[in-house]
Amino acid sequence: MPPWLRNGPAHRLFDPGFTFLLEPPTDDQLMCLNVVTTTLDPDHAELLSITVIPVCRDQVLLSRSLQLSTTALPVDRAIRQLAAFVGSRPLLGYYLEFDVAMVNKYLEPMIGIPLPNRLLDVSSLYYSYKTSRSWHAHDIDLSFKAICRELGIPAFDPHDPLGKAAMIALMYVRLSHGG
Repeated sequence: MPPWLRNGPAHRLFDPGFTFLLEPPTDDQLMCLNVVTTTLDPDHAELLSITVIPVCRDQVLLSRSLQLSTTALPVDRAIRQLAAFVGSRPLLGYYLEFDVAMVNKYLEPMIGIPLPNRLLDVSSLYYSYKTSRSWHAHDIDLSFKAICRELGIPAFDPHDPLGKAAMIALMYVRLSHGG
């Protein structure tokens, strides 16, 4: 174990096979995360599916996406596959705290630590974008539909996990690269 990890969260890892989560990312990809659950209350929700799409600069790498269904795969295996796929790369999402809370609900008891990844939320990026353009930007609609409409994002089915993740990734590209 590298010396810089000894006094940090690594000492709480139950499984040293997950040390890679604490290492610096090896590339410049972001990982767009979208989870589907039984309810929006993370304390009572069950995880139904996980979708991750890599984003590299202004490219949404849809063909390299990861889609996991907990009806076809045990939740612990899905969480392990998710962790291995995203590694330590920053996570991207829409109201991402919920998605990460759902992942951590299962991950932390398994390995001893929550996801340590940097988080980028497109709703926050959009808010910053809008407030930087107007002094009077106090009534900003942060709904998924409004952000898509304002940024000209094509309307995929927002109830399809891959479609929603693709829309979130496109929001990021438009906000970060003007694409």
